Amino acid sequence: MGQPFVAVRERFEPSPAFPPAWFPKGSEYRRIAGCRNQLNICALAHYFQNSYSLPFIFLDHLCASAPEIMFRVPEDYIQGINRACLSAYSHDTHLLAYAFMSNHFHIVAETANPDVYMGSIRNGYTKWFNNKYGRQGPLGYLSFHSVELTTADHILDGITYVLRNGVHHNIAHYPSGYPYSSAKYYFMKDLGFQFKYSPVHTWKEQRKHLPWNTKLPSGFTLDKSGLLIQEQILQSAMVEHYYGTARNGLNST
Repeated sequence: MGQPFVAVRERFEPSPAFPPAWFPKGSEYRRIAGCRNQLNICALAHYFQNSYSLPFIFLDHLCASAPEIMFRVPEDYIQGINRACLSAYSHDTHLLAYAFMSNHFHIVAETANPDVYMGSIRNGYTKWFNNKYGRQGPLGYLSFHSVELTTADHILDGITYVLRNGVHHNIAHYPSGYPYSSAKYYFMKDLGFQFKYSPVHTWKEQRKHLPWNTKLPSGFTLDKSGLLIQEQILQSAMVEHYYGTARNGLNST
C-alpha cells in the first residue's frame, strides 16, 4: 500500500494575535474545515463556540493491512470489531465507521492520537490471534495509513469509502449486506428497523468471547453472538448528520 501518510496536528497557543480568552483552559483548537489562516481558524472557533457551542474535532480514516489473512473465521472478525470498540473507550476515541476485511480493516474515528489507538487494537488482537492459532510474531505490516479528513465532503467521502468496502471487494451486493462493517447501524430509527439481541449477563459467558480480565465499560453490553452491541458504541448520530437523511445515506452507500 506504499508509504504510510501520518496525520499532522496543528496546535495554536495564546499570543497577542490569539488572545488567551479565546482558549478555554486545557483546550486545543483544532483545524476547521476549509481554513488555512491561523487567525481565521481561531476567530471562527471563538465565534462558533460562543454562539452555537459546536465542537471542533479531528476525524481520521485509518487503515491497517497484512500480507496474510488477519481474520479467518467469523469469530476473528467479531474479535477485531470488539477490540476497536474497547480501544476507543480506553483511548478517548469516538468510533464512527468501520469495515473489517480478511487482510485489512478500515476505521473512521475521532481520535487525538491515531498511533496509540491503532496500536491498542493491533497489539491486543495480535496477542489473541497468535494464542488462538499457535502463531508468533507481529500480524500485518508495522505501519498503517492515517489520513486526516478535513472538510465535510472529505469526511463524507471517507465514511462512504469505508462503508462500501465490502461492495468494493465484491463480497456483498450492498453495504449493509456485508456483516463486518458498521453500514447497517445508521438511520435505524428512520427506517423503522431494530436488531434483536440476547445479552450476556454472566462473567462465565463473557469469558467465551472476551479476555478473562476484560471489564466492560458502563453502557457496553455483550450479545451472545460475541459482538458488543454496536448501537451503544458507534457515533451513528455524527454519521447521520453528515449524510443528512436516510435517503442520502442509502444513495451514497
